[in-house]
Amino acid sequence: MNVGAAKLYGVELEGNYDSERFFTSVAASLIRGENAQTGAWLPNIAPDEVSLTIGGKLPEQYLRFGWDARFAAAQTRVPVGTTTSGLRYQGFNKHDVFVSWKPQEGMLKGLEATARVENLFNQQYQEYLDATGPAKGRTFKASLGYTIKF
Repeated sequence: MNVGAAKLYGVELEGNYDSERFFTSVAASLIRGENAQTGAWLPNIAPDEVSLTIGGKLPEQYLRFGWDARFAAAQTRVPVGTTTSGLRYQGFNKHDVFVSWKPQEGMLKGLEATARVENLFNQQYQEYLDATGPAKGRTFKASLGYTIKF
């Protein structure tokens, strides 16, 4: 939706911590947008969201593992009569878990194996303004890579 003049404001914050055996990060965004002429909310502004990662490391075993979570609030700041409706307004919580193994020495140095389960609890949700339909359900991913240095 295009408007002649818009007023956008908000805040985005992010913090990270990483140590030998523990890591975490948190990010939050709260954005607002309104039509500067009418004062009506702009319907294409994303809902409030917080993302969180908590993980651990076992350096002796070359393991890294953790949990990612995404908390999206319901989007209720939309003007009456817009085409966005239904599930797109609903908030959701999405949780993923992951593990990776990456040897740092020996014959297997350069190898990296990763596994991830996305949408762990099979939450049905739809990204705000995504007209393609609901997001994927529980998804299992695995990869194996090898880095060669010349």
